[in-house]
Amino acid sequence: TICVPEIAIQKRETDLVVATFGRGFYVLDDYSPLQGMKKEDLEKPANIFAVKDGLVFVPSQPLGHKGKSFQGESFFTAENPSMGAVITYYQKNDYKTLKEKRKDKEKEKVKANLPVYYPSVDSMRMEDAEESPYVLLQISDEQGNVIRKLKQNAKKGLYRVSWDGRMARTNPITFYVPNPDNPYEGEDMGPLVIPGKYFASLHLIKPDGSAETLSEPLAFNINSLNNASIPVADKKALQAFYTKLADLRKVVLGTSS
Repeated sequence: TICVPEIAIQKRETDLVVATFGRGFYVLDDYSPLQGMKKEDLEKPANIFAVKDGLVFVPSQPLGHKGKSFQGESFFTAENPSMGAVITYYQKNDYKTLKEKRKDKEKEKVKANLPVYYPSVDSMRMEDAEESPYVLLQISDEQGNVIRKLKQNAKKGLYRVSWDGRMARTNPITFYVPNPDNPYEGEDMGPLVIPGKYFASLHLIKPDGSAETLSEPLAFNINSLNNASIPVADKKALQAFYTKLADLRKVVLGTSS
């Protein structure tokens, strides 16, 4: 318990800022979903709240490499807010596996002082072979083309996901994880999208592989920082070039591997 002497609202970013007596400083990023939340929204299987305009750009590296480069541990740096669009959504239901459903029934029997029997071999094998359900946050463009799929938890609750404003990666599947402390390494990324209108929707992927739409597509805008040294005259032509180059890269990397 601590005294909170001051609370401020940053109107441009709709952030809630709290300062405590013990020198604590807290920022609740973009509380606008709480302002627009309605009771009927929480009765739907899932609901995506209004998305603020996203911003895409190529981050600069003023120190020569990512982060603080080789400036030493005494050199203080902090991460910028995530690039792209931040999507907040609510999921009403839990989508459980056979194993989770069995355990829930066993807990109910224990509370009711009923006998709990060990599951059969066949049922255990079915549980082991079952794929866990998950939710896909799907991003599509104005033409209806799906450009990115973000795998999410299938549990109920309020979630916030950051889409970096990039299309899907085209590199071959690999289990190598880049070292975050190595300035020469980084995750493979897809091409940046061009400014325009995009749509987000939620889809449940069931254990049998079938899909169920949980929410209708919600439109939002992506803007560009426009900090390029050479302005782009035709952004759609640039996007087509990015897509063509990504397809070529996919073929080349797939052939070499």
